[in-house]
Amino acid sequence: MSLKDNKAQGVFIVTMKNLHREDTGWYSCGIARPGLDLKFALTLQVSYEAVSVPVISFSPSLNFPCAMSASCESDQRSLPIQYAWYEQYSSKNSKVSDTNKLDLRCQSFTQQHHQYYCTASNAQGMKSSEMVNVSVIHSSDVICSYMAQIHNSTGFEFSCEVFPITSTISTITSTTFSRPASVSKSYIIYSVIRWVLFAVLVICAVSVTLFTRKSKALNEADGHNDTKV
Repeated sequence: MSLKDNKAQGVFIVTMKNLHREDTGWYSCGIARPGLDLKFALTLQVSYEAVSVPVISFSPSLNFPCAMSASCESDQRSLPIQYAWYEQYSSKNSKVSDTNKLDLRCQSFTQQHHQYYCTASNAQGMKSSEMVNVSVIHSSDVICSYMAQIHNSTGFEFSCEVFPITSTISTITSTTFSRPASVSKSYIIYSVIRWVLFAVLVICAVSVTLFTRKSKALNEADGHNDTKV
């Protein structure tokens, strides 16, 4: 509740918001002054009002990069107001959204023609919107186009191009470079000769060592013999 006294115009304004049914009753307003107060009484009747027929509008979708969103709004009546979207079939209706917005995407359309409507409801009743007719013009991974119409009014046509994100895997190929056959044979021959020469040198070294030791032993034996004589 707010109070505003406009002394220039001689008006006293009382504003009451968020009223409920239990606020119904008598209220009095007056001016306190010495002697007899000037006041008057009034009665306030608070009642809940049913929702109005929701109005449909279109806007870019915030949930999907290439889609439009159909939203329905009822004039602000008695709160709270619940919204829901339904798709109409020949046999039954199926709920497709629990909010006042419906994302229209080509990827979600299973048929060429679809029909949707929105409902708004509060404690006093429920109202349904006009039918939204959607006709798919073209649907693929690259091009998406459709037309949404409310009954026979001017159609709202939407189209876009979708570029699917493909994950490219780079394959690293390990290449082993091999020597030519002639080079390999030469290398083998060189290795064999090298090992043969090494073996010969080892044999020669061992032979020289053994010959030296044998010669030394013979010399020592001759020396002993000469001493005895």
